[in-house]
Amino acid sequence: MGILTDVLKSCIERGERTAIIDRDRATSYAELADRSLRLASLLRSTGVVAGDRVAFLAPTSSKWHEFVLATAWIGAVPLTLNWRLTGSELAGVINHARPTALLGDSEMLGTIDASSLLAPPTRLPPDEYEPLLAAQTPAVEPVSLPSSATALQIYTSGTSGRPKGVMLSDEGLSTFLTQNIPLFDLDERSRGLCSLPLFHVGGAIFALLNLTAGSTSVIPTGSSAEDTAASISQHGISHFPMVPTMLLTLVEHAETHDHDLSSVRRIVYGGATITPALLRRTLEAIGPVLLHTYGLTETTGCVTILQPEEHDPAIPGRLNSCGRVVPWVELRVADVDGEKELAVGEVGEVQVRSQVVMSGYFDDPELTAEAMTSDGFLRTGDLGTLDADGFLAIVGRAKDLIITGGENVTPSEVEAALTAHPSIAQAVAIGLPDERWGELVTAVVVLRADHSIDFDDLTTFLRDRLAPYKCPKRIEIVTELPLGTTGKIDRVELKRRVTATRSDRTR
Repeated sequence: MGILTDVLKSCIERGERTAIIDRDRATSYAELADRSLRLASLLRSTGVVAGDRVAFLAPTSSKWHEFVLATAWIGAVPLTLNWRLTGSELAGVINHARPTALLGDSEMLGTIDASSLLAPPTRLPPDEYEPLLAAQTPAVEPVSLPSSATALQIYTSGTSGRPKGVMLSDEGLSTFLTQNIPLFDLDERSRGLCSLPLFHVGGAIFALLNLTAGSTSVIPTGSSAEDTAASISQHGISHFPMVPTMLLTLVEHAETHDHDLSSVRRIVYGGATITPALLRRTLEAIGPVLLHTYGLTETTGCVTILQPEEHDPAIPGRLNSCGRVVPWVELRVADVDGEKELAVGEVGEVQVRSQVVMSGYFDDPELTAEAMTSDGFLRTGDLGTLDADGFLAIVGRAKDLIITGGENVTPSEVEAALTAHPSIAQAVAIGLPDERWGELVTAVVVLRADHSIDFDDLTTFLRDRLAPYKCPKRIEIVTELPLGTTGKIDRVELKRRVTATRSDRTR
């Protein structure tokens, strides 16, 4: 039938147990199933058939869960649009995906100029389709599709070009959801906070993990650290995902405010480089609850996991690791220019092969071919190393590698040295064009509250931790770092800003 169809059938069986708490409104699994089946009937009545794409454009809410289950039930492909994009950007994605129907927030739908759409989909704003659901019969039969069929289509953030439509197969999604439930320590008693946007693979897959496990999903009232801490305390949250920038603000909040965070069993973090300094602060402020994952949209999510008990500061380099490969994935570190597997400790491109790897980029066979090796491994574009025990450490993106004076510098090692300084909260290392060095190692830092820093003292501090050629030759202090739509630091925008800024903090 399909994994999402099976999840919807499980919702029926779970009856009155709470599935979702959305701004203090509780929805039972039985109600979620009923609404999903009625929506499936409505979508079919508008002409949606198996294989069509159905798009969703709205902030995080319980309606997303109904949309995904209803769309999958009739054999169509759920596609969540990034509601942080502009109207013209959204039009570009819609023109590429060509959905048959578009559900979403009326105000957000209004930002899209219908005349710019090549094949305008049927629009179903919730305030319009809500009255129609009551008139629908929930008796529509599910559509059975092959395991190779696309179960989800998720668009990448597009920081290095236009967004790409990643097609995730039913086989891959089924493997990921069923195998990761025990690794994430999820069960029917768990309460998961949907703290990441649902157009992001981390947010979408976490929400689906909760549904598959029979957990309760909680929709936060906002995205601030105060909102997150309040949700944890009020609802007894046990699990939630975060990117490092979000984790930092939560830790800072926890260090200065009194919230009951004792219910937390797992903070699933990943999506960007994190520093050992932040990890130590998290362990002190919240406890041994960290679960590090590494993965991509193209791999349905994580392919490695570092469990809480493996976050051991006493083991050299362990906090730099994102864990060991999960059993259903093959992982190797290979020569960036080829497919030769490298020895332990050597830096190369991380490549993976598994059924959880995407079936391809939608309507882009050339880009799909470029992403794969001749023997079927996905080229992640990430640089990493494997140690003798199989722990993977990501040292940066291949495209972010700084080459200065003929030497390679990975941003993560510079950032780890910078954030070890007691006055620095966040740091990003980038390479800027330079006539003498080729690229100039440049640091952009955010200071901790009520802290200041002396340029010469920081340089001395870094020289004790980094080889001379790795030490930043330019340091910029900013109040905040630019973030992309998924909460990750936008290095492209940061380079643009720093390039446009003249600084006297250069040596």
